[in-house]
Amino acid sequence: MSALLAHAGAPQELIDRAKYLDKMYIPTRYPNAWSEGAPYQYYTEEEARRAIDISREIIEYIEGRWRTLKSYAEG
Repeated sequence: MSALLAHAGAPQELIDRAKYLDKMYIPTRYPNAWSEGAPYQYYTEEEARRAIDISREIIEYIEGRWRTLKSYAEG
Protein backbone atom coordinates (compact mmCIF):
# COMPACT_ATOMS: atom_id res chain seq x y z
CA MET A 1 0.00 0.00 0.00
CA SER A 2 2.71 2.47 0.94
CA ALA A 3 4.58 1.88 -2.32
CA LEU A 4 1.44 2.54 -4.36
CA LEU A 5 0.77 5.74 -2.45
CA ALA A 6 4.35 6.89 -3.00
CA HIS A 7 3.96 6.23 -6.71
CA ALA A 8 0.71 8.25 -6.69
CA GLY A 9 2.50 11.21 -5.10
CA ALA A 10 0.79 10.98 -1.72
CA PRO A 11 2.11 13.05 1.18
CA GLN A 12 4.86 11.32 3.17
CA GLU A 13 2.71 11.41 6.32
CA LEU A 14 0.04 9.29 4.61
CA ILE A 15 2.66 6.93 3.19
CA ASP A 16 4.08 6.44 6.68
CA ARG A 17 0.64 5.62 8.08
CA ALA A 18 0.05 3.18 5.22
CA LYS A 19 3.14 1.25 6.35
CA TYR A 20 1.08 0.23 9.38
CA LEU A 21 -1.34 -1.51 7.02
CA ASP A 22 1.55 -3.06 5.08
CA LYS A 23 2.74 -4.74 8.28
CA MET A 24 -0.72 -6.13 8.99
CA TYR A 25 -1.45 -7.52 5.53
CA ILE A 26 -0.03 -11.06 5.61
CA PRO A 27 -0.27 -12.00 9.30
CA THR A 28 -3.92 -10.98 9.59
CA ARG A 29 -5.02 -12.94 6.53
CA TYR A 30 -3.31 -16.27 6.89
CA PRO A 31 -3.90 -18.69 9.78
CA ASN A 32 -0.38 -20.10 9.56
CA ALA A 33 1.36 -16.72 9.81
CA TRP A 34 1.86 -17.25 13.54
CA SER A 35 3.51 -20.24 15.18
CA GLU A 36 0.39 -20.89 17.25
CA GLY A 37 -3.10 -19.52 17.64
CA ALA A 38 -5.33 -17.70 15.20
CA PRO A 39 -4.59 -14.23 13.82
CA TYR A 40 -7.44 -12.67 15.80
CA GLN A 41 -5.62 -13.59 19.02
CA TYR A 42 -2.71 -11.28 18.16
CA TYR A 43 -4.53 -8.03 17.43
CA THR A 44 -6.48 -5.64 19.61
CA GLU A 45 -9.61 -3.67 18.93
CA GLU A 46 -7.52 -0.50 19.10
CA GLU A 47 -5.24 -1.81 16.32
CA ALA A 48 -8.28 -2.67 14.21
CA ARG A 49 -9.74 0.79 14.70
CA ARG A 50 -6.43 2.39 13.74
CA ALA A 51 -6.28 0.27 10.59
CA ILE A 52 -9.81 1.31 9.67
CA ASP A 53 -9.02 4.99 10.25
CA ILE A 54 -5.90 4.79 8.09
CA SER A 55 -7.84 2.95 5.40
CA ARG A 56 -10.44 5.72 5.36
CA GLU A 57 -7.71 8.36 5.00
CA ILE A 58 -6.22 6.48 2.07
CA ILE A 59 -9.61 6.08 0.38
CA GLU A 60 -10.30 9.80 0.80
CA TYR A 61 -6.91 10.67 -0.69
CA ILE A 62 -7.37 8.34 -3.68
CA GLU A 63 -10.92 9.55 -4.30
CA GLY A 64 -9.63 13.12 -4.30
CA ARG A 65 -6.91 12.23 -6.78
CA TRP A 66 -9.47 10.43 -8.93
CA ARG A 67 -11.75 13.49 -8.97
CA THR A 68 -8.78 15.67 -9.99
CA LEU A 69 -7.83 13.34 -12.82
CA LYS A 70 -11.44 13.10 -13.95
CA SER A 71 -11.77 16.90 -14.09
CA TYR A 72 -8.60 17.13 -16.20
CA ALA A 73 -9.97 14.51 -18.58
CA GLU A 74 -13.29 16.29 -18.93
CA GLY A 75 -11.91 19.55 -19.78
